Amino acid sequence: MKIKLIISVLFISNLSFSSDIKALRNRFYISVESSTEAKKFISDLTLISDLNPIEEGYKAATIIVMAKHVFNPYSKFKYFLDGKKILETVIHKNPENIELKLIRFAIQVNIPNFLGYNNDINSDKAFLLKKITTLDVKLHDDSTLKELIIKYLIESKKCNKSELEKLN
Repeated sequence: MKIKLIISVLFISNLSFSSDIKALRNRFYISVESSTEAKKFISDLTLISDLNPIEEGYKAATIIVMAKHVFNPYSKFKYFLDGKKILETVIHKNPENIELKLIRFAIQVNIPNFLGYNNDINSDKAFLLKKITTLDVKLHDDSTLKELIIKYLIESKKCNKSELEKLN
């Protein structure tokens, strides 16, 4: 009986990670480096029946990242297309969500140009630059998100000198 209870608690706590945005982000970053973790992250998110938009965005991003972890070109392209479709759908439904735009910006900046998934880099950059000033830094999640946005914008090398000055 105790074993069933422990397993149940572990299972429920594993699903509740999604309510903690930091844990969600950390699992994504780990999945970038580990195919095992990426598969587990996708599987865990698939178990949740009603994902919120940010969870759906990280699921899509992780599916795209799976292309990095497989050798077969067909599998690479299928992961890319599947993740892209999910990400574009969730962004279409939530066009003002800054974290979703950050996810897409980071993906588009980092994937090969020949895939043709780079049409939104400039519009997402402009959106992020505009919305970053509206984040409430008193809220812990917003201050962390603001730091992430600044980091990605600077590292992307897509910002001009005046945009970089505003970020600093």
